[in-house]
Amino acid sequence: YKMYKVIMHNDPKTTMDFVTMILMRFYEKDLPQAMKLMMEIHEQGSGVAGIYPYEGAEFRVEQTTALARTAKFPLSCSIEPV
Repeated sequence: YKMYKVIMHNDPKTTMDFVTMILMRFYEKDLPQAMKLMMEIHEQGSGVAGIYPYEGAEFRVEQTTALARTAKFPLSCSIEPV
């Protein structure tokens, strides 16, 4: 079955610590992986947080967006086929 990339987008408000925590909590990254990916998102404007079947990708985007809004951050993600 088809796999999908969850792409996390940089913005000027969401903190680096919050992005790192999200990557560890919802995308199964350890601290070094999460920090490296957070810097890539920060410096390049976006980065692939993970690759999942569609439902898994959609679920993680919903979790990420919900927690970001609760924390008053505009963090956004998109889904693209691999």
